[in-house]
Amino acid sequence: MPTTLRLLLKEWPRLGRTGDTEPGVAIKYCMDKCIFCGKNCVLRKDGFCSVSCFNKKTKETPISGYKKCLWCSKGFPYRESALVRGSYCKRLGQMVGGITQKFCSQQCALYYRNKNENPSLRDDVREKSSERAISSNSYLRLHTPEAREKRIELTTGSKHWNWQGGKTPGTTRLRNTKETRGWREMVFTRDDFTCQECGTRGSELNADHIKPWSLFPELRWDISNGRTLCVDCHRETDTYGGRIKNYKINLN
Repeated sequence: MPTTLRLLLKEWPRLGRTGDTEPGVAIKYCMDKCIFCGKNCVLRKDGFCSVSCFNKKTKETPISGYKKCLWCSKGFPYRESALVRGSYCKRLGQMVGGITQKFCSQQCALYYRNKNENPSLRDDVREKSSERAISSNSYLRLHTPEAREKRIELTTGSKHWNWQGGKTPGTTRLRNTKETRGWREMVFTRDDFTCQECGTRGSELNADHIKPWSLFPELRWDISNGRTLCVDCHRETDTYGGRIKNYKINLN
């Protein structure tokens, strides 16, 4: 190592990052030859003239071995030098890590930190958060069936802020009542959310009245008068849309 560079590295801790401009203090930089390119210029602390020379010298350093990634357990090459940073090796076709590197890629490092260092994603923290939320009084007050029914009563009918005198047709109001929603859910549950015509399960389903809603008001909420149909099968029924008129004529 050149004498001027040795003196520089010896005085470097005393100078600090910002250097010192007072008289009698060792200079922060010195003129010497670059370790890699041999150019005579003001050198950096590590003896190179630029970051480019430092990186080129790093890539020429042979690997020291292979390390095991903490996340995926795959082996990746590394160089045993604290000054050598991770860099891409064209000969190996992959990244070569430094002595302090623990992961084969940034993706593995991100997965590991999210799993082990991010408190909100750890299993024990998530379990405690769920227990704390379920046991809190505010959670129970907002999510119990009684609370939901009370909120519905306070925001429906004439108590709603946008109440306009009850101009919604009576049929529409009846189809949106609690009884109708409950009937629909019971029909779906009884049929296991499966279309009774084609056997499709889990798709967009309709709760169809076997005997029409408008002609048999006494059977509107009778579960035996309901069946689960998919959208396509529902459209093929005799009472869908305008076909209700022909059904009424045949009924008479």
